[in-house]
Amino acid sequence: TLSEETRAALADVSARHFTALVTGRSTDKIRSFVQLSGPHAPYYAASHGQHISGGPDAEGLDMLHPVARRAREALEWTHAELERRLKDIPGFAVEDNVLCISAH
Repeated sequence: TLSEETRAALADVSARHFTALVTGRSTDKIRSFVQLSGPHAPYYAASHGQHISGGPDAEGLDMLHPVARRAREALEWTHAELERRLKDIPGFAVEDNVLCISAH
């Protein structure tokens, strides 16, 4: 999670300016990391922009790229293949970010 100092700074900026966080992580992961809601909530462009959500209004924004859901099966296959082929590399890790797969 963010430090309290960083969260407070982000809340201050988000309350005064249109603020969007762009990340390769999933929407759930970035929301749990940032932990801001209400008038201080930023917009999120998760999974490299495949899922755009959030914002300070009560309704919130929730847009999923039309191809993103259809790609899930291919992403699951890719995740399994990366794990299978690269598992013996020291320090290698695969992260499932729902709409994208990250290899570290």
